[in-house]
Amino acid sequence: MQKIFINTGSRTRCVVQHCQILALVLAEKEDPTPSATAKILWQVQKSSPNITRFHLYVSRAWGGDLPLSPFHQVLDDPTFKFPLLKQLSIADDIPTNTGVYEAFFLRHSDIEDLRFHGPSLDPLDTYRPVDPKLFPKLSRLVAFIADCVSLCSSDLRPVENLTIDATEFVDDYSWQALTCTKTLRQLCLFDADLLEEQYDERIGVKLDALGMVTKASPHLTHFQCVLDNKTSRISVLPTVYGAILSNLLDLEHLRLVVLMEPLMGDEITVKKSRDSIQHEHHQALEEALQLHHHRPLETAQVDLFTVLRPSRVELEAQFHFVKKNSDGKLVVAQKSDRPEFGREILVGLDI
Repeated sequence: MQKIFINTGSRTRCVVQHCQILALVLAEKEDPTPSATAKILWQVQKSSPNITRFHLYVSRAWGGDLPLSPFHQVLDDPTFKFPLLKQLSIADDIPTNTGVYEAFFLRHSDIEDLRFHGPSLDPLDTYRPVDPKLFPKLSRLVAFIADCVSLCSSDLRPVENLTIDATEFVDDYSWQALTCTKTLRQLCLFDADLLEEQYDERIGVKLDALGMVTKASPHLTHFQCVLDNKTSRISVLPTVYGAILSNLLDLEHLRLVVLMEPLMGDEITVKKSRDSIQHEHHQALEEALQLHHHRPLETAQVDLFTVLRPSRVELEAQFHFVKKNSDGKLVVAQKSDRPEFGREILVGLDI
């Protein structure tokens, strides 16, 4: 058995042995209580010490009204450990869980891949570096901006692949801190709400922040970014592509998410509008490539979302471009032409 998935309430019995992947979902009041969860975790540790991947989802609907001390005690216990753990994914929206994971993190220094959406590692959100003993081998990280900065600003971790969720908090200060991450090669500035077709007017990176981001991470080979409404405008495209390609001279794969007003008219008119937008992106991209003598770029993708008031978006179109030959020119392509085009997130953590 390679994997065990647990969210079956009081009927749960952990009799699985030798599993390598543990997924524990605590989402509803009917799921195991904190005391039962503690027993489950101890039983899994005993029966399957070779866990290499651990996924934990903790919802406020599960633990908001319950005493969580039994669950916390397991995480704090120095003997609770998965010695082979390499990949960890935690989603926890219980505010009172601040600080409960640090001891567990410190006992698992071999973690290389981390997806963490939980109580901030720095409760004051001051962007200060965290304990240098945390995640010394970390190479791939998905988290909110404060935790990304806290983990990356000291240059103690060899982070190569970074995905920051919630782009409205990307600012100059955060990127001054992240210039310390000399190992960074793949960067995604993303908003998970877009996957649920939800919209907030704060979503997206502004033009000045885009310049700061690309200057701070000059060695990127993969870059994905959600642009805000103003930066998504057709008239701004030459500046957008110019900023990206002039600062990222090693860039091989680019993906932009743009936000625009709905395309109006009948089916033929909407198609013409899509084709026109695709042409504008292609032209602006080609001009920037030539202007900055950029050769490494192999693929580019544009995801066009239209904003439906007041708080919804939908994916209107996707444009794909690939390098035609060694001269660096890009041509219009199909989604099936390259594996990069089929991914939900270009550089996201796949665990």
